[in-house]
Amino acid sequence: MYFSYDLQADALYVGFAPAIAAETHVIDEGTLVDVDDQGAIIGLEVINPTRQWPFDQICEKYSLTTEQRQLVEMLLPPQAEPVPETLWTSSTGSVAFHRHIGRSLARLQDA
Repeated sequence: MYFSYDLQADALYVGFAPAIAAETHVIDEGTLVDVDDQGAIIGLEVINPTRQWPFDQICEKYSLTTEQRQLVEMLLPPQAEPVPETLWTSSTGSVAFHRHIGRSLARLQDA
């Protein structure tokens, strides 16, 4: 599993398997799920990842392993304390999201 963040597009991609997508399903206007030819989830793309994602909807529709679920949950934006939009976005990209990803990586390394 891996993830990448495209600063220019403000897009996060979480890859679960090194496979070629047979189909891409649109969950909402900023959330796309790549599946293989068997319908298994192989990747998840989120445009503007600082917004709340339809994670529950994804979990209901696709079978994610515990490890996949934990990775995605670490990348979800914080819900407890809403952050003003001005803190999330700057002219060079999503500054707070970078901080959030850094904290998520540190938690993954400690696990």
